[in-house]
Amino acid sequence: MSGAILRVLTLFTAFAVLPVNAEVAEGAEGAELKDAPKKWTPEQIGWQSFPLKPDKTLEYKTVTGKDGAAVNLKLQVFLPEGWQASDQRPAAVFFHGGGWHGGGPDHYYPQSRYVALRGMVGISVEYRTINRFGTSPRECVKDGKSAMRWVKTHAAKLGIDPDRIVAGGGSAGGHIAAATALVSAFDEEGEDALPGLLELCPQTKILILSQSDAQQDILRAISRGAHGYLLKSASIKRITEHIASTCAGGASLDPGVARYLVERLRIKETPAPEPQDVQELFKREYEILQLLADGMVKKGIADQLSISYATVDTHIRHIYHKLDAHNAPGAVSIAHRLGLID
Repeated sequence: MSGAILRVLTLFTAFAVLPVNAEVAEGAEGAELKDAPKKWTPEQIGWQSFPLKPDKTLEYKTVTGKDGAAVNLKLQVFLPEGWQASDQRPAAVFFHGGGWHGGGPDHYYPQSRYVALRGMVGISVEYRTINRFGTSPRECVKDGKSAMRWVKTHAAKLGIDPDRIVAGGGSAGGHIAAATALVSAFDEEGEDALPGLLELCPQTKILILSQSDAQQDILRAISRGAHGYLLKSASIKRITEHIASTCAGGASLDPGVARYLVERLRIKETPAPEPQDVQELFKREYEILQLLADGMVKKGIADQLSISYATVDTHIRHIYHKLDAHNAPGAVSIAHRLGLID
């Protein structure tokens, strides 16, 4: 059975490496290939038939080595001919093998160069191994997920289409490649999708719907750029209202989350900005700011104050401008540190 499988794989590989755009020109002595790309055979791959030096070396993560010193993990990038940063090319990210203990990104230089010759961006990843860093396979997977996250986040600078990125590898690297797509655990602490998503799509409004009311989860989401945070216990009506408010440029907080943030800010010992640096708020703006701190959305504020939704929206934009805030949580935080609201 193993021999049959090997023959099938060999046949598949042979088909995979044939050039797809060779033009046949008829000549006096018969058909000849005109400007055909070189037919790289499976046997030639990795036998110094390719220029193996990477075109770019990029740092994607800083970790701690065995000696306690900082080590920058790198991506070795292979670019296709005619590459430009404005391209939208597919990319292949490779993770070397080594049974979690050893190996290096140079193991996949031939494959990376090969896909570059076919018009893709090839990337070979350096990640922590047991022999070099004294870490476990968990850290290997963390690094793999960090690398994929970095590539997606910087796709615009790499000339890559973020929706056309594949991962592959051998041995332990194959496990890592699969984990980047299928495993939700083993994310590096402090890394998440929010900053990358906002960098790719800065106009995106992000509303977190979570079952977690843990303080660290709430603060992490808000600090990473979320425009709101709701608990899954919220009613469909409330969720719908908050989605509409967030899409309209507002920010939404579950009442329980808002109360927690208020209490945390009350005991926060960080020195407040100088009051004279902040533009004076009008009475109505104070009222609306207090209601935002209570977790109310624009529609609820409009109903309570008997004013139009558009008027509330205008006041909130003025509040953000005067407090130099980007969203409701930020405005509430600054207002509390300044002592502007209770």
